[in-house]
Amino acid sequence: MSEEEKNKTEAQVPAPVVSDSAPTPVLPKVDISPDQTPLESPEAEDLPDRTIPIKNSQ
Repeated sequence: MSEEEKNKTEAQVPAPVVSDSAPTPVLPKVDISPDQTPLESPEAEDLPDRTIPIKNSQ
């Protein structure tokens, strides 16, 4: 099976599943973990310092 075939197969399987499952968890996740939003912002430079200790704690 070529890589293109694998990509097509994988895309068809998770697509419908993600469609039903993602929308619900994704919305709360954005609110619960605001860290994901600022990471894309210019303030990301301040986040890494705070994110590193958080990961170490876990």
